[in-house]
Amino acid sequence: MKKECKASVTVFAALMLMLVAQFMFTLLEGARIKELGKIATMQSDSQIESVMSKYCNPLVDNYNILTFDMGNADGKLDLEETTSLLEEISARNNAYEGGTALKKYTNLLRLDLAETDYSEYTLITDCNGKVYESLVASYMKETLPMQVVDELYDNYLEADKINRENKYSDSKIDDAKKALENAKTDDQYDVYVDTHQVELAKAESCVLGSRLAIWMLKEADLKVYLFASDDTRANRILNREGGDLQQIKDFTSMRDSEDSKRYMKLYQIDNNKYDFCDLIIDTANYNPEQIVDQIIAELLKRGLISQ
Repeated sequence: MKKECKASVTVFAALMLMLVAQFMFTLLEGARIKELGKIATMQSDSQIESVMSKYCNPLVDNYNILTFDMGNADGKLDLEETTSLLEEISARNNAYEGGTALKKYTNLLRLDLAETDYSEYTLITDCNGKVYESLVASYMKETLPMQVVDELYDNYLEADKINRENKYSDSKIDDAKKALENAKTDDQYDVYVDTHQVELAKAESCVLGSRLAIWMLKEADLKVYLFASDDTRANRILNREGGDLQQIKDFTSMRDSEDSKRYMKLYQIDNNKYDFCDLIIDTANYNPEQIVDQIIAELLKRGLISQ
């Protein structure tokens, strides 16, 4: 009887040891897989950044557009070359370095690249260059007003002279700051910004978009007026910012009235007369893509752009 009891205890202990070992190995494998996922993500990001380090400098410098040349020597799209580059970088990053054979085969976090593929990509030449035109137009729309503000700021602070000659007192710097504050109530600053925008637009081909563009830039090849009723504008503001609809309508009406008086005072412009425009679009009837299509169609019709 004693031998049978010892045998039963031994089998039970062995089963328990196997269960504990299996549980521990399962935890270890789970931790390993989770860590491998993190490392794989970091490796992938690193490889993409390494490839994108060969971006096109002029597009970044001029329009802040990050692009990568995927063409071959003949100027044709070549995905295989980029794929090879990704695989080469991956192999270099994942390579085992040094150590004993035992260490090599007990490294639980080693990775190997199985396949490289593209889930999605966009060419700036897609849609006859509309992708590129859209990116450039968006950049110019964001940066042109800022360039004007920067020039105005530099004009009053005269930062270059301060650095080179060091002859301006604190009082003059304070005067310059005061001048910038006065821009909020002094019409001369509005006049400067409006006229300087026109000067920049005349210097090279561009799209000038502002409240007064169609009146200020008389030489424009195509003048487009985007119309929206008071109700449409108020509802858009409500959807975008929230608030009380009637208060929004009252404020918008008041602001329009003040703007109209200021435009007439400064430039003798009646901004309610826009029937001279080449294209008048009621934006309540179209989405942004449809509006762009109408403008492009008119440009093509006039021969101002080519497909």
